[in-house]
Amino acid sequence: MYDSKVLASRVLLSRRDLDWDQKQLSEQSGVSRPYISQIERARKTNISVDVLFALADALGVTVQYLMGLTDDPLGEGSERVLREQSGDYVVFEVESGEERRVMQQLVDEYSALSPRSQRLAIEYLRMMRQVEEEEREREQRPPRIIGGEE
Repeated sequence: MYDSKVLASRVLLSRRDLDWDQKQLSEQSGVSRPYISQIERARKTNISVDVLFALADALGVTVQYLMGLTDDPLGEGSERVLREQSGDYVVFEVESGEERRVMQQLVDEYSALSPRSQRLAIEYLRMMRQVEEEEREREQRPPRIIGGEE
């Protein structure tokens, strides 16, 4: 979880660093000006991950910085993907924006499935991983010589 007061101050300070008003941040992020006002006054405590990413992208900072998970607004090259699921957050460490996009897509697709389909998806991924592990093991084995001298 995050502290709404930390988020409020970091959104406000980051916006002021860019010399923007709330309207400009709204235009750049796609988040409504009244909603930004509520965030900056710490009146909003349950903010969606999509809004966090939109604000972070517009402000040129990381989501971790806005949430108070780091004091480095630009990050150290590794980003985190956060997705809200049943009130909890799932955190993935990724190295690039492309990995972040793929992980977000996976989580979004998984979340849209029924519980039964989610179980089937997990089982399918496990089977795929097992097949890949078996293929790697086969590739690492020395070739068998058939019919040669021993």
